[in-house]
Amino acid sequence: MFNLKEVQQKRYVVEEFRANSQAPLAGIKVGDTVLEADGMQIGDPRLTKLFFESPAGTKVTLFIRRGDERFPVEVATVESR
Repeated sequence: MFNLKEVQQKRYVVEEFRANSQAPLAGIKVGDTVLEADGMQIGDPRLTKLFFESPAGTKVTLFIRRGDERFPVEVATVESR
């Protein structure tokens, strides 16, 4: 989907997108902060399972912060390689 860089504990910023990422089409931008995924706070160990063990195409709702805005974005998982 995209690569994240940890900038503080439990705060991740989108750094770049992978070649097959649908995230930019969903409205995610480089520099956005990912706050949570499907109700789980970033840093929750269950997120690894969600992103890497879910079938490709699984819908995931991310909460994003961009500046002063906080909003949900729905993305689909992709096949990990």
